[in-house]
Amino acid sequence: MTKRPVRGARSLDLYSYTITENWRILVRHRMEELGIGVTKLAEMSGVTHGAISQMVTPSTATKPVKSSPHVAAIHKALKWPPPATSEDSVDEDPRLAEIRGRWDDLPETAREALVSVFRTMLPAT
Repeated sequence: MTKRPVRGARSLDLYSYTITENWRILVRHRMEELGIGVTKLAEMSGVTHGAISQMVTPSTATKPVKSSPHVAAIHKALKWPPPATSEDSVDEDPRLAEIRGRWDDLPETAREALVSVFRTMLPAT
């Protein structure tokens, strides 16, 4: 996600994050996992129903929203880590960011167990 200042922003987050199609897909998938709709996500994040709807609607359906200061609030509501702010991680999956953020706290045996499970899920090469 790219983070840039917003002039006259009324949000608590004074930065606007770039919204990619990959991010939209991940948000919709997470909403399905949690069994919530746009109305509930709006309630949980403190963002209007209309703003959430515009942000998560596939970009092929309407003129897509390209950025929003509400991305951080949506991440918090979905129990994701804060959105990335560097160009290097524009489309990083928040689940991967969570793993990266917690990796150092895991004992070596837990790391090995996770890698082992991951390898069983990959197709044979």
